Amino acid sequence: MLTVEYSEESQEVAICFDYAGQRLLENALKDVPEGSHSHLMTESWGGWDLDEVTVGEEARLIHHLRLVHRKYAQQSQGAEQGVLFTDGISRIELRPAGPPALGTPTRIKASTGPFVAEVEAEAWDYEKFRNGIARIHETLSGEAELTFVEGGHSIRVTGDGQGGVEVKVVISDGRAPCQAFLTVTITLNQSYLPDVIHAIRRQFS
Repeated sequence: MLTVEYSEESQEVAICFDYAGQRLLENALKDVPEGSHSHLMTESWGGWDLDEVTVGEEARLIHHLRLVHRKYAQQSQGAEQGVLFTDGISRIELRPAGPPALGTPTRIKASTGPFVAEVEAEAWDYEKFRNGIARIHETLSGEAELTFVEGGHSIRVTGDGQGGVEVKVVISDGRAPCQAFLTVTITLNQSYLPDVIHAIRRQFS
């Protein structure tokens, strides 16, 4: 069961589904190529995807749902800001810091409240990190970690299985042994991840 319904009273659109409808919608979304679109319609409109019996008693049935997969559009400041994680309060930013060496030179900047730390370090494997984030976006769960040649720094992205994402960065003072750390944790959701995946590919491929 999958219906699209509109409530005049609350002026809201509801997508109603059971398990089978959820799978149908998930597959339909996955099958739309970037920069293209597809259509889901009721039988009376020439389709088979949408049912024609509303869940809401006063709801108006929508017969045609168009799925549009927008091409990723790089914002004008994208190249300047690097790879950015932020919840509007705390901020973690990664920028290239030179040509590849033992690892990938990266400028890490983390800030939360009055605390700010900025260091340069060599990241081990951006491709593995990016692929791990892509898996979290696809499956909602899992972990992706970016580690560094300098052992005191790390960035970990974790999916909670329900659409929530935690990003945790640890920056050390660079001493051996380390005497001080700044840890910043940011809570985001799945919708944030495609921009991060594209930014890592753009900045560090």
